Amino acid sequence: MSTSVEQLNHTTTCYAHPHRETGLKCYKCGQPMCVDCSRHMIVGVWCKKCIYVQRGIPEYLHWTWEVYTQSVELAASIGRKIETAVNAAFDAAAPLLMPILRVLFILTSVVFITIRLFISILWLLWCIFWTVFNVYALVTAIQNLFREDSNRNLASTSQSVYEALDAINSILEMFVDLFRWEKDKQ
Repeated sequence: MSTSVEQLNHTTTCYAHPHRETGLKCYKCGQPMCVDCSRHMIVGVWCKKCIYVQRGIPEYLHWTWEVYTQSVELAASIGRKIETAVNAAFDAAAPLLMPILRVLFILTSVVFITIRLFISILWLLWCIFWTVFNVYALVTAIQNLFREDSNRNLASTSQSVYEALDAINSILEMFVDLFRWEKDKQ
């Protein structure tokens, strides 16, 4: 099959815009179309009519689909222009803002380090208080256990042992939580 030079240079006009010459054809139906009438699909470039048929849009609603697609394209275009303007403004302001941002970063770091130090000190004070409280409870329970009282029975002795073990357990749990918190903090 030979192709002549005349067939290669042959251009047609768009089906919707007869005044526009084009060499682009719809992948699905083969109809010539201009760039404005073409849409990129997963498989090739399709004309609007084939897209309408594929999506099941009735012919009387084609104009609404056109308005929708043009609105989306306009919004994207406006978004790109805004993005370009913001980037240009930031690039122009960056040399002026960098010293200010560095100072703000340092101040923010100092504030967060101070807050973390304050929280660590409060946690340490709470741990000391809790330890003293539980040591006092342990000492009281041991004193009650070894107190020579003729009226002591097995129930009160086991209650004193339980209180002593509970105090020891509370102290150990507090230290385990303290070490777990320090490990998580790192």
